[in-house]
Amino acid sequence: SFGNNKNFQCGLPNISEKENKINNPTNISKYNNNFKAISASCGNDHTLILKNDNTVYAFGNNEEGELGLKDRSIKTYKLNKINFGIYTNKISQISAGTVHNLALTKDGKVFAWGSSQGGQLGLSEEFLLSLPEFRDNYYIYEPILIPYFNEQILGIGCGEAHSCAFDIKGEVYSWGYGSSGQLGLGFCEDDFEPGISQQKTRIFVPNKIKYLEKENIIDVQCGKTFSMFLNDNREIYACGVNDLNQLGIDEKYFNNKINRPCSDIVWPTKLE
Repeated sequence: SFGNNKNFQCGLPNISEKENKINNPTNISKYNNNFKAISASCGNDHTLILKNDNTVYAFGNNEEGELGLKDRSIKTYKLNKINFGIYTNKISQISAGTVHNLALTKDGKVFAWGSSQGGQLGLSEEFLLSLPEFRDNYYIYEPILIPYFNEQILGIGCGEAHSCAFDIKGEVYSWGYGSSGQLGLGFCEDDFEPGISQQKTRIFVPNKIKYLEKENIIDVQCGKTFSMFLNDNREIYACGVNDLNQLGIDEKYFNNKINRPCSDIVWPTKLE
């Protein structure tokens, strides 16, 4: 790993109190019992590691429960093993958002933990508010199974404060903070409707992206405030913020479109 290590998110001890960055790619396994990994995913101040025995570990900052620990003050380069109960050694995929995480089991179930201020954990607001730790801090540190999927999930992705998943039928779900169209549900913050705009901005439970129902999606990836989807014809669809053309969609495409509520791409749009 390499880069900013202020909160030990590189999984390495800091060289000195003043030196909080790792300038060169550095082997972190030797500081953690020479573990072997098959996948890694980086959040803002934390990192997830999927080891070769299908267990998940985290290191870095635990301010929003990202490391699966109750104590918010913990910052560590040491690997902390995440507890998924009977699924602890059955994880096949991980994804870290800015301050939240998703994990996918071998049989297609999805766990979530960390911050859910934007609804990005895929758990209902009523359920979250019933948890004392969430009411106090707006996060959960113990992974909880997302109960709203009827089909086996094959892939997951985390953005800054939103999440996506696709199932065995190729259908896609999104949830979380959608102010910039990143959920692909046809809404952005500028699309103001009195009384319901705030409600639409935060989607707490997974919603099917109907625009992609016939596309047979085989992969999803999330940026900070955008999402991208790959179908089985190897065509890419994208939605969300496009102010720097990060979606690869030319704004000229929309010159003749009507009823566009904002400059963001609110529906998944095919890249040419």
